[in-house]
Amino acid sequence: MLSVMNRSVIEHAQAGGALFGGGEISPVLKGIGGLNEEDARELHNLLDQDHTRSYGLSEYVESAAIFYKHTYIARRHVVKYIANKLGGAHLDVSRTRKEDGPYVLLDDLQARAHLMGKPAAYYELLSIGQAIASSADAKVFITRVES
Repeated sequence: MLSVMNRSVIEHAQAGGALFGGGEISPVLKGIGGLNEEDARELHNLLDQDHTRSYGLSEYVESAAIFYKHTYIARRHVVKYIANKLGGAHLDVSRTRKEDGPYVLLDDLQARAHLMGKPAAYYELLSIGQAIASSADAKVFITRVES
């Protein structure tokens, strides 16, 4: 959706879509101020369409998970941020110049956006895990392992 929408009116968006605590969180879209009539109509039309698509794993992890402060953040960065910067695998509060952009944005987003009581990046990680676990390839793999 973000590839065809007027992104100048978006403050924060997440691809998302995850089940948690008996509820389902849909993709997130937070606008800046009010939408003009044309942007509201465009958004309404986009929300009526099915934007589901198939990805290869490499393409999926490089695709946008979050759009924040006019910047796309890839799923790969979300996973690495939680694993390496928030203590998922180990805790490393240092930053390299290459990491600064997405990680600083994720630090800021963590402080500002919560969904169902969880920081936004954790919700996106949950969504990524559920998408991969429910993929056709994962189901084939599980069937082969079980047999």
